[in-house]
Amino acid sequence: MSNQAANKERKDEGRKCNITILGKKYETHVHGNSVEEEDEQEQILREAEKLVNRTIADYFNTYPYVTDSVMILSMVSLDFASQFLALSKKAQKDPNAASLKRIEKLLDGIV
Repeated sequence: MSNQAANKERKDEGRKCNITILGKKYETHVHGNSVEEEDEQEQILREAEKLVNRTIADYFNTYPYVTDSVMILSMVSLDFASQFLALSKKAQKDPNAASLKRIEKLLDGIV
């Protein structure tokens, strides 16, 4: 495979990035038009990983009688989705909505 073809294949796949949620490892990819963009995407992904795991731990501490990991993860997902939608609605009324649109675009690249 030529160097150019290898670079195109790498760009299509993105950079591999391993994360852990609820003790389970996942391989994902970050994408960008440059190394700097991929670095930024990876940093966001790592921060999101920490936030998700911290929130899961908080839910387990708050609801010690709930032992089902899927139920906790569902509650965390609902919490994050509610916060995201609330911010989106607020941004539609806010003159700085363009900034939130850029953040949404970054989030779409992560998910």
